[in-house]
Amino acid sequence: MSFHLTSPVHSPAITQCLQIAVLSAKTGLVSASVLILMIGEGSPTYDMLISIVVVLLTDACRNAISEFVSVHEQNDIKIAQMKRESGDVENPTSEEERRVRLPSPLKAAGAAALAFVASGSLPFLAGGFVSPWAGRVGVVCLVTSLALAVLGVIWAVLGGLTIPRSLFRALLGGLADMAIYYGLPWLFKVAFGFEAST
Repeated sequence: MSFHLTSPVHSPAITQCLQIAVLSAKTGLVSASVLILMIGEGSPTYDMLISIVVVLLTDACRNAISEFVSVHEQNDIKIAQMKRESGDVENPTSEEERRVRLPSPLKAAGAAALAFVASGSLPFLAGGFVSPWAGRVGVVCLVTSLALAVLGVIWAVLGGLTIPRSLFRALLGGLADMAIYYGLPWLFKVAFGFEAST
Protein backbone atom coordinates (compact mmCIF):
# COMPACT_ATOMS: atom_id res chain seq x y z
CA MET A 1 0.00 0.00 0.00
CA SER A 2 1.36 3.40 -0.99
CA PHE A 3 0.95 6.53 1.09
CA HIS A 4 0.93 9.94 -0.56
CA LEU A 5 0.64 13.28 1.21
CA THR A 6 -0.12 16.58 -0.46
CA SER A 7 2.45 19.25 0.31
CA PRO A 8 1.02 21.90 2.66
CA VAL A 9 3.34 24.48 1.08
CA HIS A 10 1.99 26.06 -2.12
CA SER A 11 4.86 28.45 -2.83
CA PRO A 12 7.52 26.95 -5.14
CA ALA A 13 10.15 29.29 -3.67
CA ILE A 14 9.43 28.19 -0.09
CA THR A 15 9.26 24.55 -1.14
CA GLN A 16 12.68 24.81 -2.76
CA CYS A 17 14.19 26.38 0.37
CA LEU A 18 12.71 23.59 2.49
CA GLN A 19 14.05 20.97 0.11
CA ILE A 20 17.49 22.56 0.32
CA ALA A 21 17.21 22.41 4.12
CA VAL A 22 16.33 18.70 4.00
CA LEU A 23 19.27 17.90 1.72
CA SER A 24 21.62 19.92 3.93
CA ALA A 25 20.26 18.16 7.00
CA LYS A 26 21.09 14.78 5.45
CA THR A 27 24.62 15.96 4.71
CA GLY A 28 25.13 17.35 8.21
CA LEU A 29 23.76 14.18 9.77
CA VAL A 30 26.10 11.89 7.85
CA SER A 31 29.14 14.16 8.33
CA ALA A 32 28.66 14.38 12.09
CA SER A 33 27.99 10.65 12.41
CA VAL A 34 31.20 9.73 10.63
CA LEU A 35 33.26 12.24 12.63
CA ILE A 36 31.92 10.82 15.90
CA LEU A 37 32.68 7.24 14.81
CA MET A 38 36.23 8.20 13.81
CA ILE A 39 37.08 9.11 17.41
CA GLY A 40 37.89 5.45 18.04
CA GLU A 41 38.16 3.63 21.35
CA GLY A 42 38.03 5.38 24.68
CA SER A 43 36.37 8.54 25.84
CA PRO A 44 36.56 11.50 23.47
CA THR A 45 38.77 14.27 24.79
CA TYR A 46 37.78 17.92 25.03
CA ASP A 47 40.05 18.76 22.09
CA MET A 48 38.42 16.06 19.94
CA LEU A 49 34.92 17.34 20.65
CA ILE A 50 35.91 20.94 19.95
CA SER A 51 37.56 19.85 16.70
CA ILE A 52 34.34 18.11 15.62
CA VAL A 53 32.31 21.23 16.40
CA VAL A 54 34.73 23.38 14.38
CA VAL A 55 34.58 20.99 11.41
CA LEU A 56 30.76 20.91 11.50
CA LEU A 57 30.52 24.71 11.62
CA THR A 58 33.04 25.04 8.80
CA ASP A 59 31.17 22.53 6.66
CA ALA A 60 27.88 24.29 7.44
CA CYS A 61 29.32 27.60 6.20
CA ARG A 62 30.71 25.96 3.06
CA ASN A 63 27.35 24.32 2.45
CA ALA A 64 25.54 27.64 2.88
CA ILE A 65 27.88 29.44 0.46
CA SER A 66 27.45 26.66 -2.08
CA GLU A 67 23.65 26.91 -1.88
CA PHE A 68 23.77 30.71 -2.07
CA VAL A 69 25.75 30.58 -5.32
CA SER A 70 23.70 27.69 -6.70
CA VAL A 71 20.31 29.33 -6.09
CA HIS A 72 21.59 32.65 -7.49
CA GLU A 73 22.69 30.90 -10.67
CA GLN A 74 19.42 28.97 -10.95
CA ASN A 75 17.43 32.19 -10.53
CA ASP A 76 19.47 33.93 -13.22
CA ILE A 77 18.85 31.04 -15.61
CA LYS A 78 15.10 31.03 -14.87
CA ILE A 79 14.81 34.80 -15.34
CA ALA A 80 16.69 34.68 -18.64
CA GLN A 81 14.50 31.80 -19.80
CA MET A 82 11.27 33.58 -18.85
CA LYS A 83 12.42 36.69 -20.67
CA ARG A 84 13.11 34.70 -23.82
CA GLU A 85 9.77 32.93 -23.64
CA SER A 86 7.75 36.11 -23.10
CA GLY A 87 9.81 38.31 -25.39
CA ASP A 88 9.55 40.96 -22.66
CA VAL A 89 13.20 41.83 -22.16
CA GLU A 90 12.77 45.49 -21.32
CA ASN A 91 9.95 45.53 -18.74
CA PRO A 92 11.50 45.94 -15.26
CA THR A 93 8.12 45.61 -13.47
CA SER A 94 7.54 42.23 -15.06
CA GLU A 95 11.04 41.14 -14.06
CA GLU A 96 10.46 42.21 -10.44
CA GLU A 97 7.25 40.20 -10.29
CA ARG A 98 9.11 37.15 -11.51
CA ARG A 99 11.90 37.63 -8.98
CA VAL A 100 9.36 37.61 -6.11
CA ARG A 101 8.33 34.07 -7.06
CA LEU A 102 11.91 32.82 -7.12
CA PRO A 103 13.66 31.46 -4.02
CA SER A 104 15.87 33.86 -2.10
CA PRO A 105 19.55 32.84 -2.24
CA LEU A 106 20.10 34.34 1.21
CA LYS A 107 17.19 32.43 2.75
CA ALA A 108 18.31 29.24 1.02
CA ALA A 109 21.82 29.69 2.42
CA GLY A 110 20.46 30.32 5.91
CA ALA A 111 18.17 27.30 5.73
CA ALA A 112 21.07 25.13 4.55
CA ALA A 113 23.38 26.26 7.36
CA LEU A 114 20.78 25.91 10.13
CA ALA A 115 19.64 22.50 8.91
CA PHE A 116 23.24 21.28 8.64
CA VAL A 117 24.11 22.35 12.19
CA ALA A 118 20.83 21.15 13.71
CA SER A 119 21.02 17.68 12.16
CA GLY A 120 24.74 17.38 12.84
CA SER A 121 24.07 18.07 16.52
CA LEU A 122 21.95 14.91 16.85
CA PRO A 123 24.69 12.25 16.51
CA PHE A 124 27.15 14.56 18.26
CA LEU A 125 24.95 14.87 21.36
CA ALA A 126 23.77 11.26 21.25
CA GLY A 127 27.08 9.47 20.73
CA GLY A 128 29.82 11.98 21.35
CA PHE A 129 30.03 11.19 25.05
CA VAL A 130 29.62 7.40 24.89
CA SER A 131 32.91 5.77 25.89
CA PRO A 132 32.76 2.18 24.55
CA TRP A 133 33.27 2.40 20.80
CA ALA A 134 30.79 -0.42 20.10
CA GLY A 135 28.15 1.41 22.13
CA ARG A 136 28.94 4.64 20.31
CA VAL A 137 28.48 2.91 16.96
CA GLY A 138 25.11 1.55 18.03
CA VAL A 139 23.83 4.86 19.37
CA VAL A 140 25.05 6.91 16.41
CA CYS A 141 23.69 4.47 13.83
CA LEU A 142 20.31 4.30 15.58
CA VAL A 143 19.94 8.07 15.91
CA THR A 144 21.16 8.66 12.36
CA SER A 145 18.80 6.04 10.94
CA LEU A 146 15.78 7.51 12.73
CA ALA A 147 16.68 11.03 11.62
CA LEU A 148 17.19 9.91 8.01
CA ALA A 149 13.79 8.22 8.06
CA VAL A 150 12.15 11.43 9.33
CA LEU A 151 13.91 13.45 6.63
CA GLY A 152 12.70 10.95 4.03
CA VAL A 153 9.11 11.48 5.16
CA ILE A 154 9.54 15.27 5.08
CA TRP A 155 10.98 15.06 1.55
CA ALA A 156 7.99 12.96 0.47
CA VAL A 157 5.55 15.49 1.93
CA LEU A 158 7.28 18.43 0.23
CA GLY A 159 7.39 16.67 -3.12
CA GLY A 160 4.07 14.83 -2.94
CA LEU A 161 5.93 11.52 -3.28
CA THR A 162 5.28 8.01 -1.99
CA ILE A 163 6.32 7.98 1.67
CA PRO A 164 7.70 4.39 1.99
CA ARG A 165 9.83 4.78 -1.13
CA SER A 166 11.17 8.19 -0.10
CA LEU A 167 11.84 6.97 3.45
CA PHE A 168 13.69 3.87 2.20
CA ARG A 169 15.71 5.90 -0.30
CA ALA A 170 16.77 8.42 2.35
CA LEU A 171 17.71 5.69 4.80
CA LEU A 172 19.61 3.56 2.31
CA GLY A 173 21.37 6.56 0.72
CA GLY A 174 22.42 8.02 4.06
CA LEU A 175 23.75 4.75 5.46
CA ALA A 176 25.58 4.00 2.20
CA ASP A 177 27.10 7.48 2.36
CA MET A 178 28.26 6.81 5.93
CA ALA A 179 29.73 3.45 4.94
CA ILE A 180 31.71 5.00 2.09
CA TYR A 181 32.78 8.04 4.09
CA TYR A 182 33.98 5.91 7.00
CA GLY A 183 34.99 2.77 5.08
CA LEU A 184 37.28 4.18 2.41
CA PRO A 185 39.76 5.80 4.85
CA TRP A 186 39.76 2.56 6.83
CA LEU A 187 40.52 0.54 3.69
CA PHE A 188 43.40 2.88 2.82
CA LYS A 189 44.76 2.47 6.33
CA VAL A 190 44.57 -1.32 6.14
CA ALA A 191 45.91 -1.57 2.59
CA PHE A 192 48.65 1.07 2.66
CA GLY A 193 49.29 1.66 6.34
CA PHE A 194 48.52 5.37 6.47
CA GLU A 195 45.64 7.52 7.58
CA ALA A 196 43.53 8.97 4.77
CA SER A 197 42.14 12.39 5.63
CA THR A 198 38.42 12.93 4.91
